Amino acid sequence: MNNNASIMHSALSTQHSALSTQQELYPLISVIVPVYNTAKYLDKCITSITNQTYTNLEIILVDDGSTDSSPAICDSWAEKDSRIKVIHKQNGGLSSARNAGLDIMKGELVGLIDSDDYIALDMFEALYRIMKDNDADLSVCDLIYVDEDGNILDKRVGPPLQNHVLSREQALRGLVDGSLACFGSSVKLHKAKIFNNIRFPEGLILEDNIAAHRIIGESNKVVTTDKMLYFYVQHEGSILANVRSSRFHELHFKSVIALCMDRYNYLRSIGMNELAEFSFVWLYGLIVNMLKEANYFQVRNKINKYIVPTAIHLWRSGNRKNRLRIVKLFLVIFRSLFKPFVKE
Repeated sequence: MNNNASIMHSALSTQHSALSTQQELYPLISVIVPVYNTAKYLDKCITSITNQTYTNLEIILVDDGSTDSSPAICDSWAEKDSRIKVIHKQNGGLSSARNAGLDIMKGELVGLIDSDDYIALDMFEALYRIMKDNDADLSVCDLIYVDEDGNILDKRVGPPLQNHVLSREQALRGLVDGSLACFGSSVKLHKAKIFNNIRFPEGLILEDNIAAHRIIGESNKVVTTDKMLYFYVQHEGSILANVRSSRFHELHFKSVIALCMDRYNYLRSIGMNELAEFSFVWLYGLIVNMLKEANYFQVRNKINKYIVPTAIHLWRSGNRKNRLRIVKLFLVIFRSLFKPFVKE
């Protein structure tokens, strides 16, 4: 058995077989899968969900205006498995598709899976058990980067997850300082109540990041496991690849600014002012790094449109300490902007 297969089956055991025969004792998990032109990967994704050791599932496939054979694949699966529901809608993006699923889901718990990825066969069972054992509202597993053939790739964003039981405040600090970097929506099991007042931001990218602090903020307790149960497939059409290939596109700038503003304002709204300031500085540091790799004159209009109004807003709403930090930070930003850049 190769490493990939070993991981997929690592936690399967006879003691878990009761989930299949007594599924009425376990809460319904709604699994929402946004689908857009992923026919090449869709069968593998859905198979990994339908074969879960946790069987009490409502599987919602949201066809977001696909132009390939994905809609037919979704409908075919719905005919084979009564747990599957299919929504066909006009293309609106990943957030729009997720929100459409959230609007109709009936489960007590919610999982979100991207249609070009796949999951370990015991992922939902493992996440449910640690959630229940620790009376948590949110459980999080680690992920594995793989190529299209399932070969494990040696790449990570941030440190590996550890086994932790965290308060809301501890989890928010881990999200902001990067010590708990693996907080994407696809590696979480959520209590459905978290989404009573939350939806994913539409018309932007970086959806998971923009929503993450609000999702954690609605959770009284967060539990994490070091088990790598989500397989994040890397290919040319993936969202991550597209973001990297067009990182200076206006939408990317707009999304980073939206993330910065929303996280800053949210953390202040719950009284975590120091963490809000740290988050603001860190995210603007990200923007500086982006600009260092671009020609300033290519992005000047975007800076004037998004960054300067953000600074003005924070200046007007902040206290003297915040204002001094903003001035210092922008001196650094604009000094870097006017250094020589690569010529066009």
